[in-house]
This record gives sequence, C-alpha cells and structure tokens, in this order.
Amino acid sequence: MAAISALFARGYCITVQAVQKAWIETIVTPTTPYVQQHVLYTVRAFWHKTLRDGELKVALPHGAVAERFGDAARFERLLGTEVFNVIERRWVLAAAASGTLAIAPAQLRAQAPVKKAAGGLDLYGRDYRQADWSYLTATGDAYVLTVRPRPASDPYGASGSAWLPAVSLNVRTYWQEHDGTRAAVGEPTTWVVAVAARGLAAAQLPVVVPPQRAGLQVYEVGNTVAARAAQSGLLTTRVQRFAMVSRRGGEFALPPVQIPWWDVNADVPRVARAPGRTLTTLSAAPAKSDEQSMRFITGGVLFAAVAGIMTAGIMVAGIGAAGIGAAGIRHGRVALLRWMLWIRLRIAFGRGREASVRRLILAVGVNVRPAPAGVAAGNTPCGYPDSCRPLAGTVGPSGFR
Repeated sequence: MAAISALFARGYCITVQAVQKAWIETIVTPTTPYVQQHVLYTVRAFWHKTLRDGELKVALPHGAVAERFGDAARFERLLGTEVFNVIERRWVLAAAASGTLAIAPAQLRAQAPVKKAAGGLDLYGRDYRQADWSYLTATGDAYVLTVRPRPASDPYGASGSAWLPAVSLNVRTYWQEHDGTRAAVGEPTTWVVAVAARGLAAAQLPVVVPPQRAGLQVYEVGNTVAARAAQSGLLTTRVQRFAMVSRRGGEFALPPVQIPWWDVNADVPRVARAPGRTLTTLSAAPAKSDEQSMRFITGGVLFAAVAGIMTAGIMVAGIGAAGIGAAGIRHGRVALLRWMLWIRLRIAFGRGREASVRRLILAVGVNVRPAPAGVAAGNTPCGYPDSCRPLAGTVGPSGFR
C-alpha cells in the first residue's frame, strides 16, 4: 500500500482488480498529458500458479499513436506465500488531438481446475483421474485521459515551429574528419548534426535544414534514426550528415542550430542550441571534371609521343654531327642530357626566365671548352636552339661531360 500511495503521489493512475486469484494491474502516466506528449501505458496480469494458459488482451485506444515500449515479459513473483505468474506489456501512447482519450479495460483469461469428486485413488492414495478445467476472466478498469492543447504561452507557437513536448532535448554539431580548418577547395568536409530526445518518438524528431552559402555546395549523405526503451521513457536520436564542398578559398560561417521544445516536467518552453561554426578552406587548384581529366590524359599521351620523337631526333642529330662510332654516340647522349636538363629547369623556374636557366646550366657542372672545328657558333645540331646557344663565349653542343 505504501508503494501504491507513492505512485499516486507521482501522478500515476493504478487499478488492481482481484478475481479468483487473478487480477490486472494498470499504470498510466501522466493522466493529463499535452497533445502529442508521450503517455506510458503499462499492463500487468497476475494469476495464481494453480491456473494455466493465461492470456492477456489489451485494446489500444483510438485517436492516439501507439508504439510498443520494450519487449513483452513473462516472469514469476512471490506475493506473501503464494507464487503468481505475471505477463507485462508496455506501450507509448501519444494523443493526436486535444480533448479526451478513452482507454478500454484489459482482460486476462486463464484456466482454473475444477474440484474433483471423491474416489478414484490409486494404491498409494493419489488421485489418478485427470482434472477438469474451466475458464475464468479478470478485467481491468477503463480510463479517460484529459489531453491538453499546446499552451498559448508557448512563444514559438506563432512562428509555426514544430510542437515538441519532451522530457529533455539536446542538439550538437561537429566536423567528422577534422576541426573544419584544414579543408581544401574541392575536398568534401562532413558536418554532423545530432539530436537526442527523451519522451519523443522517432517520427517526432526534427529534421535540420542545412545552411546555403555562395560558393559552398551542401549534400545530405546520411540520416540515421534510432530509438530504445529506458525506465524513464523512450530515448530517440537522429544523426544527419552533410557533405560540404567549397568552390573557392576563404571562410564560410554556419549559423547556430536552434530547436524550440516544451519541457513537460517544468511546464516551460526551452530552446536547444548548438553553437555556430566556421568552415575555413585553403586555396587549391579546382577539381578537374571528367572532361578535363580526359584532356589531361590525352595531352600526356601526346606529350610522351612527341618527347620520344624529339629524343630520337636529338640522338640522331648528335651522332650525325660527330660521326658514327663511340664519339658520335657519346656526342648524342650528351646533347640529349643537356636538352633534358633544360626542360627540367624550365619547368621548375617557369617561362620567361630563360636567361636565369642558362646561367644555372653553366653553373652546374658544365665544362666550357671551344667548339670543335667545323662547328660554327650558334650551330645547333642538338635540335633545340636554346639548349645549344653560346653563352658568354663559345660553347659547343658537346660542352657537357
């Protein structure tokens, strides 16, 4: 009785009806919920151990969304000196409209043994005849809940925000890969928004709309919802993931995420907030499209073909200038190495700096000596003028060793 009184003091509504060693215990909380607020509806059926085939029937109310809360349970309980079988089922109810919500009584149906007539004992004094069984029924009480509308004092009601009556609600945002400051242009960065609530169904959790910024493309790449039963109510989470790809370097300010909700325990409005964040992207070459990639591959193939032809031409020109034999081969090889070094330095220093490249060629292991007889200044048998042009004197095409 002390436990039942404590439950009444906390706003529970409990009825117990005893019928021939069988009864139904019902717990409904709260009894005056807001519209769409969760109501925990628990039904327990008790029947004596001497009974068998206990079956519990529960009619869920019309005008409310009902969701099974946890798994059905079967267990035994010792009450005084008697052992009882127990079936427990729980639901979460949410009224779709304000007004009244009627809950029909639950019923327990079980079989009880019928008292046998005298006689029919075996040699040991035991009754060997099979007992007869009859059905008995235990019925619970009906309930009528008073469902309150959304409060007029809710400051977010006029703005059209969603009505979220809950025990608690939290929201947080974070970057999945890094802290949001090391992203590169064209590189996707995942922004995560996680909402957790106690006392709301999965379908009631709000969906966050990502911000739109010029130069920033946003795609939703994941939306996961999960729910589990806890002693204090239903716990639900929604995790949304957004891929953000910037098309230019700089900073992109993301506004804070704010979700208004109603605290049913304190009966006051609240706002769950996650601070705003800034996505900083570093300047980089823009991402190549498929067409650009194909052009790059085609250009690479053509460049390799042209380079092969030029290499063969330089070797042939060098050998032709020095004659067939070991000297000619060495002459062609030196010309080829010289041309390759010029190309390498030109790529490293860029166009428009040919004079600096020439001076660097002379400074890096170049043996300057007069041109061989018969080779005039400016004669370029290596096949590339800038690679053989005389610098501050006469440098022949075989000036490298």
